Amino acid sequence: MSTTQIRERFHALIDHISDEDRLKHLYDALADADTVPQEITDELTNAQKQQLETALAQIGTGDALSHQEAKRQIDEWLSR
Repeated sequence: MSTTQIRERFHALIDHISDEDRLKHLYDALADADTVPQEITDELTNAQKQQLETALAQIGTGDALSHQEAKRQIDEWLSR
């Protein structure tokens, strides 16, 4: 899927959300997704900074689990 297609689909999804709290939550998550406070990064090693950049890039491309999905997978793993 191209970047343009992802954006179009994302806009369509947002346009269909009527729950204001959900929209605010999504906005806050996206607004903060690619920013890390300077005071945090100042204390990181170069390797840690690279790992953080990689993680943020993965989030940006959608290659990440939602909190809800992570919890579900953990619960499934713990129930074995």
